[in-house]
Amino acid sequence: PIEPTEEQLLSYYQEHQDRYQTQPERIRLAYIKVSDAALADELVGQAQAPDVDFISLAQEHSEDEQVELDWFSRGGSGLPRAVEDVAFSLAVGEVRLVEAGGAYYIIKLLDHQGPVVPPLEEIRDQVEADYIQDEDSRRWTEWYDNVRGSADVEVRDPLVQAFLRYQQGDVKGAVDALLFARERGEVSDLYLDYYIGRMYERLYTELGSEITELEGKEELSEEEQARLAELQSQQEEYRQRALEYYLLFADTGEGDEQFFNRVIALDPQNPQIHYRLAELYKERGDYVQADRHYQQALDADPEFVAAYLGQGDVAMAMKLYVRAIERYQRALELQTGSRTIELRLAGAYVRDQQYEEARPLLEGVLAEAPDNATALVLMGDLLLGEGEPEAAVEQYQAALRRNPTSEVQLKLARALLAAGRYDDAKREFQDLVRRFPYRGEAYAGLGDVYRQLGDNERALELYQDALRRTYDVAAKEAIAEKIVELAPDDLNARFRLAEYYREQYKYDAAIRQYQEILARAPENADALIGLGDCYVPKTQYDTALQYYSQALDRLDTPARRLVVLDKIVACEEQRVGPQGELTEVALEALWQRAQIHRERGELDQAKADLERIYAANPEFRAEELVPLLLELGGEVQTPPTTLEAEPVQTAPATGAPPG
Repeated sequence: PIEPTEEQLLSYYQEHQDRYQTQPERIRLAYIKVSDAALADELVGQAQAPDVDFISLAQEHSEDEQVELDWFSRGGSGLPRAVEDVAFSLAVGEVRLVEAGGAYYIIKLLDHQGPVVPPLEEIRDQVEADYIQDEDSRRWTEWYDNVRGSADVEVRDPLVQAFLRYQQGDVKGAVDALLFARERGEVSDLYLDYYIGRMYERLYTELGSEITELEGKEELSEEEQARLAELQSQQEEYRQRALEYYLLFADTGEGDEQFFNRVIALDPQNPQIHYRLAELYKERGDYVQADRHYQQALDADPEFVAAYLGQGDVAMAMKLYVRAIERYQRALELQTGSRTIELRLAGAYVRDQQYEEARPLLEGVLAEAPDNATALVLMGDLLLGEGEPEAAVEQYQAALRRNPTSEVQLKLARALLAAGRYDDAKREFQDLVRRFPYRGEAYAGLGDVYRQLGDNERALELYQDALRRTYDVAAKEAIAEKIVELAPDDLNARFRLAEYYREQYKYDAAIRQYQEILARAPENADALIGLGDCYVPKTQYDTALQYYSQALDRLDTPARRLVVLDKIVACEEQRVGPQGELTEVALEALWQRAQIHRERGELDQAKADLERIYAANPEFRAEELVPLLLELGGEVQTPPTTLEAEPVQTAPATGAPPG
C-alpha cells in the first residue's frame, strides 16, 4: 500500500495549489479605452492624481460604454490578454497605461482577492487520496513502460498506431497513419480531424526553430537560402493543412475556447474562427468578449452578415438598443429583404421605444405571414408600449395559439393586467405558476394582480416567492422595490434592495436605502457599513471613514470589528494608492486590528499588522509598538550606540534647577 509521509503530503499539497483552490485569484477593475496616444498620456496623468474620480473620468472619455468590471478571474474580463495580464500585476489603487490591439487602456485596480486554498488540515483526506492516486498511476506507468519495452506487441488499431508513433517522435508518420485511416473510413472518432490538425500544427511549430536560426544570420549561402525557402514553403503547407482539419473539426460544434485560440494563433485573420469563438462567448454570457471577436471577424470580412447579427444580438442582451439597431441595419443593407433580419431590427426598435420605425417592418412581415409568432409578439409589445393593452392582448393571444410558450403567456398575462382585466390576468398567472413553478416572473405578476385588487398581504407573499426564484439582479431589484413600497419598515428588504443596487453600481440609490434604514434604526451598524462601502468606490474616502467609525462605535464583537477595520485599511490604501504612505487613520486601524488578533490568539496576523505599522512609521505608538512586536518575535532596528557620551547633568535632590 502507498502510505505517504507528512513531508510528502506537504510537498504534494504545495505543488498542486491550483487543484485545491475553492476560488481563483480575482480582481475588480476600472478602465478607460481611447484610440489617441496623446489623449491616453494626458488621461493617465489625470487618473494618477490622488483625489481623482476615476469612474467619472472614464465615463467622460472612454470609448467603451462599460468602464467598471466586477469581480473576474483570469480570462474573464473581456479585455485584451495584454491588458488583463497587467491588471493582475497591479497593486490595489494603482493606475497603468497599456497599449493593446491598436487602442490605449488606462486601467485602475479597484480590488484584489488572492486565490482561496483551504489549509492542508482541512483537506488532508482529499490531498492524501490524490497523492495515492497519482503515485499509483506513476508506478503503473513505470511498470507498463518496463513491460512494454521488453514485450513484442502488434498494434492493429489505427488510432493507437498513430499515437504510438507520435509518442516516439515520428509526427509525420503519425499524421500519415491517421490520414490513411480517415480515407479508408476505419476511424469513427469525433475528434479525428482535431488530432490530424494538432499533428500538422506540431510539424508547423517544429520547423520554426530552424527557420528562425537561418533568418537570424546576417548572410546566407546559396544552399542556406534554398534551405530556408524550402522550410518556409513546407511550414506554410503544414499551417494550411492544420487549419483545414481544425476547421473541419469546428464544424462538429465541439470546439472550446482553447481550441479556437489555437486556430487563431495559426490564422489571426480568419473570420470564421473569430465568429465561432464569438458565438461561444455569447452562449456563455460573456458579451464583451463576444462583441470583440465579432468585430475581428468583420475586420477580416466587412461583409460577414452573421457577425453583424451577432453584434446586434449581444447589444440587445446588454440593453444597448441603439447599437443593436445600427448593427442590424448594416446586416439588412447587405442582405436586403431578409425577414429574419427585419424582425431583429424591429425588436430593437421596440425595445428602444422607436415604435414608428418598428411598425412598418412588422406590418410587412405580417402581411406576408399573418401567423408569424415572433412578429405577433413584437406587435403586441409595440401596442403595449403605445398604451393599447387591449390591442396587445389580441396579438399575444394569436401568438400563443401559434407558439404556446411560457414567455408568450407571461406577456399575455401582463397585457391583461395592464388592460384592467384582473380576473383574466390572475387566471393566466396562476396557470403559469402551476405549470412553471420555477419562474419568478409568474409569481411577481400574480403579486401585481393581488396588489391591484387591494390584497397587499398576499401580494407581499408572492413577491417574496418571486424573489426566491429570481436570479437576474435587475429583476431582483424590481421585485425588491415593490416589497419596500408595500412594507417600508421591512429593514431586511431594504438591505436586500441596497445590495442589488450596489451590485449594479447604483451607489446613490443604495445610499438612499441605507439612510432610510438608519432613519428607522439609528444604531444599525450594518447600514453604516453599507454607506461606507458605497462611498469608497465613489472616492469620497472621508465620508466613508465617518460611517465606518460610527459603525465601530456600535460594534462590540471582535469578529465584526475586524471586518470594519479591514474596510478602513482598504479605504486608506485606495486613497493613497500603491506608492503612497499609509495615513495615521490606517495605522491606527492596523493597531486595533493587531490587538484583536492577539486577543484571539491569531499571533501571526497580529505580528504582520505590527510589522507593517513599524515599516511605515516606527514612531507610531513606539512605546507600545516596539515591545509588543518583540514579544511576538518581530524584528526592530536597534538605534546606533554612541562610543563616548557626555555625562548627564542631574538636578539636585532638592529639586533646584541645575547650575
